[in-house]
Amino acid sequence: MLLHIGNDVMIPISDIVFILDINTCKKSKTNLSFIDRAFSAENQKKEIQENSKSLIVIIKDEKTLLYYSPISSVTLKKRADHFLNDYTLA
Repeated sequence: MLLHIGNDVMIPISDIVFILDINTCKKSKTNLSFIDRAFSAENQKKEIQENSKSLIVIIKDEKTLLYYSPISSVTLKKRADHFLNDYTLA
């Protein structure tokens, strides 16, 4: 199952480790440190975009990848839960 996270990006739900609210994330030095380390470890550098509402952390092929999304973490969770509930009921 794929989760649409905005900006024409879809990611496998099974790869998602967690979804963070950007406003909450910005307030935590621990979260910001994690983000900086994850981006530098993967030789990525992305700034939090002005319209970003959530940060999705996935593990793919033993690499930690971070995606910013203009969709709220609550909405993303509801979408993921909807797919997971439909899949487990089938």
